[in-house]
Amino acid sequence: MKKFFLTLLLIPAITLTWCSINTDNPINVGALGNATDINPIKNPINIDVLKTLTLDEAVTKFWQPYKKDSFLMSDWLSEFRIWLYNFFKPEKYQNTDIQIQEYTWDKDMVSMVTARYYQKDSVWTLIDVFQRDKGSVF
Repeated sequence: MKKFFLTLLLIPAITLTWCSINTDNPINVGALGNATDINPIKNPINIDVLKTLTLDEAVTKFWQPYKKDSFLMSDWLSEFRIWLYNFFKPEKYQNTDIQIQEYTWDKDMVSMVTARYYQKDSVWTLIDVFQRDKGSVF
């Protein structure tokens, strides 16, 4: 029985000694690369940059969005979109079909960014940007 306990005590000591001596194949901590190599988001969204871009420029810079949607201002707007009424006078959206393009990208691992555009002089121009947690429900 003493030999059994003696063996149990020696195994960790021998293992630790071997690990500390074995320097031929050190563990390469950087073998996985940096965090951006693992992150599925190719080009993280910078909101300040996004605010300066047209729709075409944003898609070029930040890739295709996670989700795209299109709707008219004269349609019923959900609480997620209701603040758009602050950007257009009622006379304008009630008498004219104002089409809105809504693009949503993954900003990072925990949040998403939604940008809404309207057509002004044949260019899709940014109205505003909205950031939210990925788990948000509307």
